[in-house]
Amino acid sequence: MNKIINKITKAAKKTQFISFEYENSRGEKARYTIQVGCNYLNLVKRSVLELEAEKNSLTEESKEAAESLIYSFNKTIEGEKINTKIRPSPYEPLLDQEGKQVKGVKIHKENRSLYVDGLLRSKVVIKTGNVEKNKGKKTKDFMRESLPVGNYRQFRLNNVSIAKLNGETLILK
Repeated sequence: MNKIINKITKAAKKTQFISFEYENSRGEKARYTIQVGCNYLNLVKRSVLELEAEKNSLTEESKEAAESLIYSFNKTIEGEKINTKIRPSPYEPLLDQEGKQVKGVKIHKENRSLYVDGLLRSKVVIKTGNVEKNKGKKTKDFMRESLPVGNYRQFRLNNVSIAKLNGETLILK
């Protein structure tokens, strides 16, 4: 794990995309490419703007889903303005050798797991897992996936086997 931390912190200033193989809790293994350093709050704000622009042309069920998402997103935006002492973050930032925060990478305070988050750019399934497609999904879930915020993902690096940073392949097993 220290190898990947060192590589990420060295590449922090120039890395915009990270590619890795990841196995999720349902046994699906896929190769992901994500763009790190994206601002989640900006994605939430853009999602609200899109929903507001399209809300009047939606069916009644979709309009209710849109209003629910807008409410939820506005709570997220407002939550950013509230003092973090009310609900402190469970994460701490990963710092590079100069003490600057590495965008898109954080460490869980309790279990010390390393997390990478960013905007999903591609996913290629290598091995299918126990996936029950669309079972129980609601209109709201489908709508959220179509918004800018719907492509934001977080990965726990403990579940990553191979990563690529700036063309260099790292085997993490």
